[in-house]
Parts: sequence; C-alpha cells; structure tokens
Amino acid sequence: LDPDADTPRNKIVGREEQIQELTYLMKQLAEGNSAKNFIVTGDTGVGKTLITKDVVLEDFRKKMKEERDINLNIVYTENNKNERSVLLSISEKLNLGYEGRSSLDTYYQLLEKKIIEDNLKVILVIDEIDELFDKGKNKDHGNSLLKSLLDKRKKIKKAETGYLQIVGIT
Repeated sequence: LDPDADTPRNKIVGREEQIQELTYLMKQLAEGNSAKNFIVTGDTGVGKTLITKDVVLEDFRKKMKEERDINLNIVYTENNKNERSVLLSISEKLNLGYEGRSSLDTYYQLLEKKIIEDNLKVILVIDEIDELFDKGKNKDHGNSLLKSLLDKRKKIKKAETGYLQIVGIT
C-alpha cells in the first residue's frame, strides 16, 4: 500500500474495526478527554500508515473542524533518522524557526512556547517510530525524543492551553 496515495475510505477492505477504533481514540485526543498516547502496530504492508494517516487523521481533522470548530495541527513525520531529523520536521510544519543548529533543548522550548501561546492542538504522528530505537545500528534516539516530548506535554497540560498528543506507527 502506498501511504502517499489518495485512497478514499471505501477502497479499504477489511479494516472497519481498526478504523472505528482509531477514530474513537482520535476523538478522545482531540476533545482533550484522554491523557493517552498510542502506538499503531502491525506487520509490514498491512496498511497501518494508510489507515492512520490518510483515512482516520484526514477525515477526522475535517470532521472536528466542521462539528466542533477544533482546528487540529496534525504533524506527520517519516524517514526519522534521529531525534534532530524529527525535530526539524516538526519545526518546519509548525513554523517554529528551528533550523537544527541550536541545541535540542532550545527546540523543545520553542515547541512548548508555540503550543501554549498559540493554543495549538497538536497531534504528532511519528511513522516508523521503531527506527529511532534500532540498537543494532547503534541508534537509540527514541528514548530521548519521547521523554522530552512527554515532559513538554506535561508542562503544556499544566498551562491549560493547547495540547500535544503523540501517535506512533510501527
């Protein structure tokens, strides 16, 4: 399945239960009724990215805007080589101005400030999140990334304006 293909919901066969479950989880996240983050798992080629990114997230973003006037910022990252590459992708999509030359702490501070000051509702989708934890290739950027994002998420939640939710796909 091509995750970049424009695939309408009616062309996905045999995934109704997964689509309903993801839609339910996304609704809880978007309405601020959940403190959960989640990971979508499954074998290669079964349609995890397609269902999560193209069907659930895009349909869901439109529905929340129409029905609840909630403007979701869905930030989708892929080709995640390391923590810095993920941060650069997020920065580009949220216009944070982080160019990768300053410290990672600076980036996280910019992210927190942007979400709080602009009251952003951000759902961060990290595709192939397992690539950040591949110890066989001497890579373990995932722990630092997730810990830092979760720390900022707590601070954003305490500020009671905006939110950051994390969805991993592996």
